[in-house]
Amino acid sequence: MSPAGSGESVSAAIACEIPFVFTLQTDNESAQTYPAGLVDTPHMECPAPVSVRKRLWKIGGLLGLLFLAAILTNFFLPRDKVFSHKMFGHDFLPFYTAGQFLRAGRVDQLYDPDATRVLEHATCDHAGLIIHNEYGAFLNPPFAAIPARFLAAWPYETALAIWSVFLAGFLLLAIVILKRLLPGDTPWRVWGLIPLLLFVAMPVWQAALHAQNTFFSLLVLSAAVALWRKQRPLAAGLVMGILFFKPQLAIVPAMLLAITQGRRAILGLASTGALLLLVTLIALPHALGDYLHRMPENLRAIQILPNYTWHRHLTFLAFWRMLVQGHVGALPNPAVRTLAWVCTASVAIAFMRTAWRFRNNRAAADRLIAAGLASMPLMVPYFMDYDLTLLAVPAVLCAADAMRHGVDRRIVIAWSALFLVMEVNPGIAGSTTLIPAVPLLLVLSGLLIAKVHQPQAAAKSSEKVVPSHFAMAA
Repeated sequence: MSPAGSGESVSAAIACEIPFVFTLQTDNESAQTYPAGLVDTPHMECPAPVSVRKRLWKIGGLLGLLFLAAILTNFFLPRDKVFSHKMFGHDFLPFYTAGQFLRAGRVDQLYDPDATRVLEHATCDHAGLIIHNEYGAFLNPPFAAIPARFLAAWPYETALAIWSVFLAGFLLLAIVILKRLLPGDTPWRVWGLIPLLLFVAMPVWQAALHAQNTFFSLLVLSAAVALWRKQRPLAAGLVMGILFFKPQLAIVPAMLLAITQGRRAILGLASTGALLLLVTLIALPHALGDYLHRMPENLRAIQILPNYTWHRHLTFLAFWRMLVQGHVGALPNPAVRTLAWVCTASVAIAFMRTAWRFRNNRAAADRLIAAGLASMPLMVPYFMDYDLTLLAVPAVLCAADAMRHGVDRRIVIAWSALFLVMEVNPGIAGSTTLIPAVPLLLVLSGLLIAKVHQPQAAAKSSEKVVPSHFAMAA
């Protein structure tokens, strides 16, 4: 969401913000020190920061009403245009099908495209689902299918309902952890913007309507980062290892954790990895070999289809693939791959050099984690738009840093622009050959990486301090 406008009152509030730490004292209380932006200052001669916070609540509330209006409008649409429960949660279908294979003892068919297609079509016919793809492949490591085995004991629609309840629980727990990433005395009027802005974020709705496991990913990543910031590297590594059920989401934060936290974090990652490997070898024999051999082939078979959703990816590979080749059924050509790998390598090298240089700098830890997580889509070859929900973690870390040291307004603008563009990114990318979110991610990545290099002491003396409420626009 964009900041609360560019009016004179907001500019005055920003310009008049008081220094970073100040003291309040009343007749009956001893002096207390508060971080700037956490306490309203009614005696200032400029508009109080609370006005900015109120505008954010108004804008978030307006977007929320628009979403609610869209939901209500759906009930009055013609039957051929309505979004029905038969169209909900189709990304759950490959997960459910994997569970069916496990329950039937057909582990050898977990990554078999022909067997998957037959079983998925049978499920769709029985449940009356409306699908537009030939089939959906199960692309996760074998151990990720084990929970699906229990869900497959129920009919598809019942299993989907149970899974949706779990997803809602994962999201609520993640919000609780995200709140705790902020300074402990942050008032509810500030941290309340986290659930509000998540509710009106398009990636969150995409994840929810697809019944994707993104909310579980957000919970695991939030918990790992919380432990990371508390200097508990072993526990952080143990939790972060769970995220490898989606390797493309785990590789960058796991590497950064290992670089900054050292041997104990590596031990935690290795312990979880060893446990998951042992479970796979015992419970799903031969499935790991099938995964390593067949999964790349299955992915290519899907990506070559004419209706494959390249425009829903937020990687350099998808950006150049769409820009150069457009909406056609084809894999990226050599020129596209070259452009993608050059861009990916450039961001990866810039970030890894920064990570190595500041690996032992605890003062820059939040900024380094935020830069790594925000740059993650640009450093991997596969990243869907609904997984951008995970950027709630670096956004909150940026807000926490802003509440302590002041805000770089360029970063606030970059976050806000990305938020707004993601509201319409699927439509723009689907009707053109441009994925506008990718250049904005690049800008944000560059700003956050540069922020890591900026000494915090210099930041205090050189930057204008923006109210903490303004920072939460990200």
